[in-house]
Amino acid sequence: MSELKERILSFIEEKGMTQRAFEVSCEITIGTLKNVGEGMNSVNIGKIMLHYPELSIRWLLLGEGDMLLKTQNQVTESPEYLELKKKCDDLEEVNRQQQRLLALYLKQMEETAHA
Repeated sequence: MSELKERILSFIEEKGMTQRAFEVSCEITIGTLKNVGEGMNSVNIGKIMLHYPELSIRWLLLGEGDMLLKTQNQVTESPEYLELKKKCDDLEEVNRQQQRLLALYLKQMEETAHA
């Protein structure tokens, strides 16, 4: 069995579907999965990706990374995201403080020039 077929079957199992139900949901010809050798045509891969956008194409084709892409909620609630957001917020605050100091300095320079 090809690695591509094994990954497709793993995804189908993850979804709790039969091969036939998967083929129907993707609008690919019934029996396509039984005939997958070392590859699948790009039209059928495109149909799979269209109907299952959560499926990582990198994982499907290359076996790299996670099977499923992270949802927006999973990303924004992850510890890594929250830590990065805090660092960005801190940098924005430092930037605001520096802008206030620069404005104050420029005002003092202007007052000194007019005195």
